[in-house]
Amino acid sequence: MQLEGNVERGFAESNVVVERELRTSRRYHNQLENKSVLVNPEPDGGVSL
Repeated sequence: MQLEGNVERGFAESNVVVERELRTSRRYHNQLENKSVLVNPEPDGGVSL
């Protein structure tokens, strides 16, 4: 896990904070799919996938 920044400070300095509780069906609680993507910001404003 990569940790960076201060979460509490981020919330305190935000203009809008939306808090919601979401629930899903039990059959979807632990999907084993390994689909993911890694995105790196580039100096020119673009991104590398």
